[in-house]
Amino acid sequence: MVVTDPQAPENAPLCAFVDSMVGPGWSAVDRSRRVGRKSIVWAVEGPGGERVYLKRHEERKLFERTRAAYERYIPALELPDDVEIPALLGIDETLGALVMTEIPGTVVAEGDLAPADLEAAYALAGRFVSRVHAVPLDADESSGWFAFWRQRLEQWLPLAEPAVDAETMAFTWAFATPDADEVEPPMVVTHGDCSPRNWIFRREAGRPVLGIIDWERAQPSMWIEDVWRMAYDFWHGRPELRAAWFRGYGREPSADEQRWLQRFSLAFGVGGIAWAVRQGDEDFVATNLKIIARVRADIG
Repeated sequence: MVVTDPQAPENAPLCAFVDSMVGPGWSAVDRSRRVGRKSIVWAVEGPGGERVYLKRHEERKLFERTRAAYERYIPALELPDDVEIPALLGIDETLGALVMTEIPGTVVAEGDLAPADLEAAYALAGRFVSRVHAVPLDADESSGWFAFWRQRLEQWLPLAEPAVDAETMAFTWAFATPDADEVEPPMVVTHGDCSPRNWIFRREAGRPVLGIIDWERAQPSMWIEDVWRMAYDFWHGRPELRAAWFRGYGREPSADEQRWLQRFSLAFGVGGIAWAVRQGDEDFVATNLKIIARVRADIG
């Protein structure tokens, strides 16, 4: 199923942008999402065999976050030798589109990696995230977490009310709201979507190498932002994967941080149902229902 046809007349400006990056005579395979957000992703092979990706974000803010990551966060990132990110080759401001190099390998969430390779991928991801969280922020950017969190709750949870039962909504609001005497955690640079869907694994001369893609959700947040997508989904029931990630990261969450991990997972599980219903994504509805049930079982 082709979501966007590179040869369609309406895509002529994108084709011209690709021409400017790799020259004429290229071919493309559509990699755009089949459901949900209407971003455009093409896997492009240039006339000389070079392989790049074009991405046009459907929301300007996602384009701006990606550009900010490449202009500000990534240059300050002390990247481990065995972790790679795509190089940014070009930006078209008018189109809100970028061309980046391809990272070879297998998408971890889609592949059938050997157990040792899977653990290696999780450990490398944890190490990568620890380096992202160490990127310096200005003092005014590292504070204000409670206000930012409240804003996100007020953005996401009301949208879920038509699709989620009243008891779950009430529980989520109560549990996700910080207590009056809680200490506000600091904010750090986060990738924002660092899960196995955005990890690309390969071995190079026997050495594990992990690629990390998709910086459109990069922003200052609490460090749990880069953990919650996995805790009750990708590594649920797989303690060896959880252990590998935190081994790479360098530490385990404290009791207070574990509570925040539950808050993230519950709030965005509920909010994710609203998004999935609007998009007609039944699989994502089911995933979020499982996450909510697992978090509530964990809370007790």
